[in-house]
Amino acid sequence: MPSALTEPLTPFLRCMSGTNQRQSRCAALSGDIGDAVHCTIYENRPSPCREFAMSGENGEENDACNRARARYGLPPLRPLYKDIPALTGAESATTERFAVQSPAS
Repeated sequence: MPSALTEPLTPFLRCMSGTNQRQSRCAALSGDIGDAVHCTIYENRPSPCREFAMSGENGEENDACNRARARYGLPPLRPLYKDIPALTGAESATTERFAVQSPAS
């Protein structure tokens, strides 16, 4: 991971630049939230990103993911299928397996 994309969190830990603030936006996130975004270092992303599952991944909802989406006015993600194995790498970036749930009217 390029150190230029990180900043000190403690004397011994670093975090992605832009993530340790109230209105956070990771320095590796490219695009416009709500339109189209992608991680520019996806294959080399840090452990917190690897450990934070997208809502709907592996057939499980992630309330933290849905809350983060809600902060940007985006609807929650729901799994389309419960019994599909997890995809990784480029396969996950090109396979549609999740649905956006429209807000209740």
